[in-house]
Parts: sequence; structure tokens; C-alpha cells
Amino acid sequence: MFPRDALERYQKTKWYTDLHTPSLEQLALGSFVEEGHLEKYISRVKKLYKRRRKALCDAL
Repeated sequence: MFPRDALERYQKTKWYTDLHTPSLEQLALGSFVEEGHLEKYISRVKKLYKRRRKALCDAL
């Protein structure tokens, strides 16, 4: 079990580190969107779910 004073320090540190937006992930997501990968992904997934929906409706 954690010593009480160490636990309190950990909790405060954790709280402070959770306050910011993760920069690396934000940059990667921004590049993904700017390069058009998000639109391609959405288009591909829409087709996939359309096929799955049709298969489900046909089965029902």
C-alpha cells in the first residue's frame, strides 16, 4: 500500500498532467485530417457498414 503522503503527491501530479492536450497526438490527428486520410477512411467505412447493414436486413 502507498504511504499516505506519497499517494497524495501522486494524485496531485496526476491531476496536473491530465490538464493539457496531448501535443503529439494532436499533431498526428491534424496531419491525418489535412492530408485527406479522414475523408478516405469515412468513405471506406460507410461502404463497409452499408454492406453489413444490407447483409443484416437480408438475413432478417
